[in-house]
Amino acid sequence: MNKIIKCLFLMAALVVSMTSCRDEAEIPGHGKPGNPEKAVEGVYEGTWTKVQRNSTAAPVEAAGTLTLTPSDEAYIVVIKIACESEAFGFTNTSSFASDESRANVTNQSAKYVFYNVLNTNGIGTPFNGDVTFGGEATIAFSKTIREGRKTYTYDYTFKGTKR
Repeated sequence: MNKIIKCLFLMAALVVSMTSCRDEAEIPGHGKPGNPEKAVEGVYEGTWTKVQRNSTAAPVEAAGTLTLTPSDEAYIVVIKIACESEAFGFTNTSSFASDESRANVTNQSAKYVFYNVLNTNGIGTPFNGDVTFGGEATIAFSKTIREGRKTYTYDYTFKGTKR
């Protein structure tokens, strides 16, 4: 009889220890399902800014675009950067591996965020950006470029609105 009572108490303790106040308590909510790669699709026109680090030189500004195209995978977007000024070197293969790259995109409160943290992406440096629900896009990244025997680090930023 003692063994039966001990087994009942043990089973009751196990049942009580495995209950939760809500279903799947350890799994966080992921928000509303959607297709952020399709929501951010478009061409954004605006201004590119290039600033040399540790320099007193004035920032270089020029008109340009940022194009976001959905890929064939969910939550992945292809970004393409373009600028009218040759000073930015986006099409110069010695400065940038390419002018486009793939990026993860996700919905965050009041905006979509896209990013790629790999140095081996198309642009050749990690980048991040966002698109507001109002249609304004930004992107920022840094790039170290060799010019002759010296290397310089530049910070690139873009801010624009959807066409």
